[in-house]
Amino acid sequence: SQADGSAYTMVYFTPGINYIYLKSYGSKNYEYYIKVEDGFKQGTQFTSNGIKYKVTSISSSTSGVCSVVGGSKTNIVIPKTVVYQGATFDVTSIAKNAFKNNKQIKTVKTASYNYLKSIGKEAFKGCKKLNVLNFMWCKNLKKFGKNCFYGISKGADIYVYKRSMYTKLCKTSGVPGGVWIHWMW
Repeated sequence: SQADGSAYTMVYFTPGINYIYLKSYGSKNYEYYIKVEDGFKQGTQFTSNGIKYKVTSISSSTSGVCSVVGGSKTNIVIPKTVVYQGATFDVTSIAKNAFKNNKQIKTVKTASYNYLKSIGKEAFKGCKKLNVLNFMWCKNLKKFGKNCFYGISKGADIYVYKRSMYTKLCKTSGVPGGVWIHWMW
């Protein structure tokens, strides 16, 4: 309460949550949650640094998980996390058809010790200029979707964390002949 006895209102807004909390003190006390349409929810798409993301799950008002669904840059660096509306999202996958037939993309790299777990079906299919894919720091990368690398540059280099990923990569991903696959361990 203020010294002169007048009323005042407190407003709380948590980024990413679809409501504002209002509480008024004074002669008429009230409490409201007002829905706001600007918050994020599962399925929300957003762009950061030329990469398009889709929210796949929400852990709390300040964290969640997202997938890479596209991009318009020549050299893509997939971060470990991305911030949207004050919330931090772990980047855990590259979605099905994310960069399919992208004529600009030349390199894809990931940040150190990335959370990336999967690359979707045909994610890089038809990216003829794509010649470097560096997933060297993605120790949790376990799933390579069918034909995810079909049609990339025939002289491309693909870097993975472990040799055991090599077998999975070659079985389903459609890696063209002439592609070099390197591993760290």
